[in-house]
This record gives sequence, C-alpha cells and structure tokens, in this order.
Amino acid sequence: MQNVLLVLITTTAAFTPSKPSQYAWPSTTYGVWFDPLIEFGYSVPQQHDKPLLLYLPPLEGNCLAAFAQFPKLGADYEILALSPRAGDVNAASDWSGSVEAIAAFVERESRTRDVYVCGESYGGCQALAVGIAAKPKGVVAVNPATSFCRSDLPEIAERMKTMSNIEFALTSLSLLATRVGDPTQTRTILSTLWDNPMKDPKRCPPKLADYFEAVLPPFVEGFNAPRPFFEARLKALGIGAAELEKTLASLDAPLLVVAGDVDRLVGSAEEAPRIASVVRDAKVHVVRGAGHSGTLDQRCDLREVMADWRAGFS
Repeated sequence: MQNVLLVLITTTAAFTPSKPSQYAWPSTTYGVWFDPLIEFGYSVPQQHDKPLLLYLPPLEGNCLAAFAQFPKLGADYEILALSPRAGDVNAASDWSGSVEAIAAFVERESRTRDVYVCGESYGGCQALAVGIAAKPKGVVAVNPATSFCRSDLPEIAERMKTMSNIEFALTSLSLLATRVGDPTQTRTILSTLWDNPMKDPKRCPPKLADYFEAVLPPFVEGFNAPRPFFEARLKALGIGAAELEKTLASLDAPLLVVAGDVDRLVGSAEEAPRIASVVRDAKVHVVRGAGHSGTLDQRCDLREVMADWRAGFS
C-alpha cells in the first residue's frame, strides 16, 4: 500500500495511448480517443453493428478509471475512452469547447449507429452537457459532479490555488483518503496484497488477468494529474456545473444515473434522485456501500445495468 501511495504522489506523466483510435480528432486539443481493450490486449468479437460507447473520465483525467467494466462492456459496445491529458493543457479549462467537440463527434457517429455517452464525476457532467447538445441514444452519468457549486468544493479549490506544491499534493491526498474511496474498496485493495485473485485462474481467467496486469500501472498513474491540468479542469467543472443548473431539464436523451450511496465527495445519494426529478426520462441505479471512486468496481456490472436500462426504451 505504501508503494501505491508513493506512486500516487510522485508520478506526473500522463498516460498516452499507443494506439489512438481511427476516430481520433484531427487535433489533440481536447485529448485523444482510444479503444482501451485494443490498447491493453483484451480481444473481443468484432461486430460492425455494435453501438458506440464513449467514456469520459473524472476530474483528474484518469481515462482508465472504469477499466474493470471495459471487458464486459466490450461484448455489447465498441468502446472509445477519452484521454484528455494527451491533449493541450491550455485547453483543459475550456468547458464549452470540449463539450462542442465531443457533441460534434457524437453527431457524426450517430449517422450510422447508436451512440451512448458515459462519464464519471466531471465526466458525468460532460456527458450530461453532451447529451443536451447532441442527443445521443442515451447518457450514463456515474456520480456526476452536478452538485459542485452547491458543495464546499469551490471553496476548497479556491484555497488550493495559493498552496505550495507539497501542500497541494497533501490536500489532494487527504481528499482522496477521506472523501473519494469507501471502506469496502479499501479492504479490497488491502486484501489483494496477500491474496491476489489475478494469480488464481479459477477466480480470474488468464485472458482477464493479463488485461488487468497490463492496465493496472497506468490506472494507478492516472490518479495523479499534473497540477496545471488539475486546476484547469477544476475551473471548467465550476463553469459546467453552473450551466447544468440552468439547462439540465432540457436533456431529452434517456438518462441512467449510477450512484454510490456513500459518496462523500459530491453527495450522489441525494444528487441522483434530484437529477431524476428534473430530467424527463431518467433512471437511477444505486450501488450499495460504494463511494465516489468505487461505484464501478466489482460491486457493479455496468453491462447488465445498462442492458436493463436500454430494454426500457430500445
């Protein structure tokens, strides 16, 4: 565990996909799209009629935050994840520009197949905004940070602007330790130190174990964003959350909100039903005992949850 914390504190390099998708934007202003299953060697049957699932990451830009869900989702969707830290850090504060770029991509791909947009936290806000702008087939928002402006986070973010780099790192680590995770997630991490299921073929098939082994180092790396990028995304989140306060009711696309009921960062247990009361076609799925970062771990089968949700409107 100490080694993991050391990596979180000291690593600053951004994960950059080695195999950008053929769908990558002409420029990398806002990041690069890539297929996480191809990137990390997990093969799935190729079907030309699969819908497209776009994954938008949390505030720190960890494009692998939902890595545990990608193998199962790959059976039903072609997945493209956005790697925003592979883009221009000067564009990271441009909320409107990023939403417009993603919306244009959704509109282009929607001409030939169904497109779903899924985002976590910051990415959940992005997904909602893209859903309003582009009308995809459906939107999935996981612990969306729509409550940002009504929480104490803007005040904390303002104080962090004047902190030294070490104070900034310690404050970020404190938030991670006290408000992002949950007890079950912590116990799972600790238990793998002496009983790693990836070493047991009966519990983890070799193909899946190879994928996990390849994806875990950049996944851990992804939690520690360079400070300029993190601050720029915080600024953008404030703008985006404020806009959604005024525009959320105009979302016409079917919405699935996935919420951890012990999310201590953005209060998803209260925020999810509030969103559902505002949006015309919304469903809430609660993951019991899950915090802000643990909602898409082994306690949730997002493929199954999305299948049940899609059955209601397909």
